[in-house]
Amino acid sequence: MTTEGNALKELAPYVRVWYVRRNRREAPYVRPLREDKLLLAYAAVFAVKASFRMMTLRLTGRRYDVVSVHCTLEALLMTVLRALLRTPFVFVFEGYTDWEARAAKYADIQIAISSDIAERCSSRHGYRPIVIPVGVDQSKFRVDGTKIRKMYSSGDEKIVLTVCRLDPRKDIPTLVRAAKLVCNRNQHVKFLIAGEGGEEAGIRKLIDDLNLSRKVILVKEVPVHPAFYAASDLFVLPSRYEGFGIVFLEAMSAGVPIISTTAPAIPEVVGDAGLLVPPGNSELLAEEILRLLKDEKLRRDLAERGLERVGRYDWDRLITQYEKVYASVIKSQ
Repeated sequence: MTTEGNALKELAPYVRVWYVRRNRREAPYVRPLREDKLLLAYAAVFAVKASFRMMTLRLTGRRYDVVSVHCTLEALLMTVLRALLRTPFVFVFEGYTDWEARAAKYADIQIAISSDIAERCSSRHGYRPIVIPVGVDQSKFRVDGTKIRKMYSSGDEKIVLTVCRLDPRKDIPTLVRAAKLVCNRNQHVKFLIAGEGGEEAGIRKLIDDLNLSRKVILVKEVPVHPAFYAASDLFVLPSRYEGFGIVFLEAMSAGVPIISTTAPAIPEVVGDAGLLVPPGNSELLAEEILRLLKDEKLRRDLAERGLERVGRYDWDRLITQYEKVYASVIKSQ
């Protein structure tokens, strides 16, 4: 059961989907309560809709053996409905907040996509989720990026790519300020930022204020096509926090070297396949971008390490671990 989206269309013959439609005027992404005064109302309406849909499915004979959730509201909902539905539920941490950790404690079992998340749950709430990372289909990123490169790069311009939701945790303003420092010393660079979110207006204003409108481009393609990675020379994401960071796996799969930060979970995923700087430091970030753009051998070495490292995140291997967890929950009932 999901809200909406096209990601499951290709799996239609194998996966049955029931939708809980998004509320009218509700944003396609979650905005902070300070920006969306109706957030709590939307959450309440979703809870009612989802509860009704799940009860209706059960009453009409459509049985499901386990429910998988990944946010606070869903966990609270299943804590209440579990007895009525006689169905266990699994909480999958895709990131970490204290609210999620508190609610997830009542799940039949918890899965964390990084060791950092598992350690936070252990130290703060007294339980340790099973750690199973998310994976990537590497074959999707073995594509030709020539067309994209011609669209955005003129002549010998290098392309620095960022793919993320435009929210405060990704700290795109630090990237924009670093881009200004980079372009002051190297005019043959183009920055592409692919994503959408509540911070878009502020980011656009910063780009304009720094006179970077011809150098920093916001790409309105979500989800971003794998060819953007293939067209790029570097992948840069200055996050202040990541629960995991699947975009790093996508960059590795495309053979693109990475620059990111030492924020939680990122070193765990990137390892030796990228350069890491402290969060929020635009000067150091700019220096590393300039260094990597200049050093072709280092770029090649990081790309090769990434291609080797990403093999451990192959979905065919990881999915069996998820299957075993869900099977164990069902068997224990």
